[in-house]
Amino acid sequence: MSKINFKYKADTFLWLIIISFLIVFHFRYPLNNDEGVVLEGALNIFNHREIYKDFFEFVSPGVFYMLALFWKIFGVSYFIAKLLSIVALFMSALGIYKISKNISNKNFDAIGPLILVLASSSWPIVIYHTFNLVFMIWAMFWLLVALDTQKYRHFIYSGILTSLAILFMQNKGLLFMGASGSFLLLLSLKNKYYFKKTIVYGLVTLTPLALLFIKWSPLFLYQNLILFPLQHYQGLPNINYLLLLISFVWIATIIFLLVKEKNKKIYLLIYTQIILILSTIPLPDIFHITLALFPAYSLLALSLAKINNKIFWQKIILYAFISTGLIISILPAIFWPKYFTAFSDDRKNNDVLEYIQKNCLDSEYIYAGPFSSAVYFETKLKNATSFSWLISGQHSKEQFSLAAKQLAQNKPLCAILDYESVNKYDYNKDNPLDNYISANYHQIKSFDNILIYKLNDL
Repeated sequence: MSKINFKYKADTFLWLIIISFLIVFHFRYPLNNDEGVVLEGALNIFNHREIYKDFFEFVSPGVFYMLALFWKIFGVSYFIAKLLSIVALFMSALGIYKISKNISNKNFDAIGPLILVLASSSWPIVIYHTFNLVFMIWAMFWLLVALDTQKYRHFIYSGILTSLAILFMQNKGLLFMGASGSFLLLLSLKNKYYFKKTIVYGLVTLTPLALLFIKWSPLFLYQNLILFPLQHYQGLPNINYLLLLISFVWIATIIFLLVKEKNKKIYLLIYTQIILILSTIPLPDIFHITLALFPAYSLLALSLAKINNKIFWQKIILYAFISTGLIISILPAIFWPKYFTAFSDDRKNNDVLEYIQKNCLDSEYIYAGPFSSAVYFETKLKNATSFSWLISGQHSKEQFSLAAKQLAQNKPLCAILDYESVNKYDYNKDNPLDNYISANYHQIKSFDNILIYKLNDL
């Protein structure tokens, strides 16, 4: 009984810490441009503009329609978007906890959720990744349950959640579906019973996606959501693989500790983890890496329990490897004060937005680029182009030309430019859009790296 009480008290204490960190880390309003892309897209949907037609995106539409729906109910506000995102992140932590208990039920099963929340301390969370993550985690949970029960309904639950993961972020969702489906097929080589379950899982996952074909043709979706990202999306030109290398060592340590368990649920988590971490190779920054580590977080409690069964010198080495890997995840939390914003409506004190409010509102349009999408949501002015962001190499010459044409047609009073934030992408200012701005606008103000341009003859 005392052991049970200790376990209960330890988990309760960790969950209090988790909830406290979740609130403290994410109460701020960071004016993040990644969040701005989602907020502007949802605002476009709210204002009856059509995604992929009236404005450009190359991600699946789930998050935009979800936010627009909640805004129609509660009103347009950042608070609603942030609250939904925090709930999704909490549910992700809870899902990791449930997975951990499903495979181990060891002491400190809440350690995985704690690491996830620490890792999230510098994430922009009002973003499609957050919602894609929660659906993948719960799809994994129900798939693990299904491997135990062999009941069709649990495979169906997993399939529905996998479908939602794809609807909120197609590339990660499809990757997760591929990992889960191929693992089930591997199991069916030894037991044909799993082949039927694989078919059920696949059909349930794909059937809701077919509803998209009511609004968009399969070819159109393929060109916009699959082909375009493959042809145009790229990571940073000068990539540092150190964090990824440390992650591989950490995952290898977990595999070493658990591979002899001969447990298909553990093998599924390891298999999925390898695929997800390999998907971060194009952009192996701390954000994308920690997002991809949820299977490892789920296996953490069991891995630590296995270390305790080793002899002393093995414990030292294994704890060192595990700790080194965890540094990646907790690094943002260690330096969290760097991201700190006091409890206040800091937007009103933002000099850039205040200047825009005073000097740029005589037009219904504005342009903010190459990647300053938060400006659109904050000012509630219409984007003069179809693009919330435009980056050389990731967007085509035709898209830059279209944006220039739209700028000439809509004639926004101001252009807000921040080239420094996209220098890491080797942004090339010699393009039709920037050339048009240089010829037809003049600088009226600068705030460090943010430049305010105004239409000539005004």
